[in-house]
Amino acid sequence: MPWPLKVPIVQPTTRCATTWVRVFIAQHINALLREEPEQGNKNEVLFMLDEFAKMGTVPEVQKGLEIGRSYGVRFWVFLQSLEQLSKLYESANVLIDNFYIQSYLDFPDDTAQKLSRKLGSSDGTLQASNKPLVSPQELQTDFDNQMIVIGKGNKAAKLKKLVYYAQYADKAAATIEKAKAG
Repeated sequence: MPWPLKVPIVQPTTRCATTWVRVFIAQHINALLREEPEQGNKNEVLFMLDEFAKMGTVPEVQKGLEIGRSYGVRFWVFLQSLEQLSKLYESANVLIDNFYIQSYLDFPDDTAQKLSRKLGSSDGTLQASNKPLVSPQELQTDFDNQMIVIGKGNKAAKLKKLVYYAQYADKAAATIEKAKAG
C-alpha cells in the first residue's frame, strides 16, 4: 500500500457515530503502538482530530500523545479552548506539554490565563514586581489578527493570522457589486 495513506473522517454529530469514530481511532492507535518499529522502518501516521473534545475521553489517544512519536504516530488536535482538554483528561497539562507545536488562534478566558503564564514575565527595572509579557486581557483584545505559536524547545512567536478565505471573500464582493451595477 502506498504511503502516505489518507483516511478522512468527518467528526459526526450523533452519539452513536461519535462512538464509532472513537473505536476506529482507538483500534488504529493500539495497532500502531503494539510493537516497537524497526529502525528506519516505520509508517508515519498523522491523526488530524478537529473538534477533538466532541470525541470525549479516549485513553488510547492519551497514550498515543504520550509515547506515539517514537512509533511514528503524530496527532494534530484542534480545540476551542484548553479548558475542553482539562475537562476530558486529568493529565491535560502533561498532554499539552507533549504537544510539539501549539498554535493559539483565539483566547477564551481559561486559555488566555494559561497562555499568559506560559509566556512568562519580565522584571521591571523600575518596579519591584514581575509583569507578564502579555496579560490575559491583552491576548483577548489586542490579538484579533494575530496568533501565538510555540514550538517545543523554542520561544513563542507572534504571527499574523492569514485568513485563507479572505481572497475569495473580496472576489465574491466584487462579483456581487458588478452584478448589482449591471
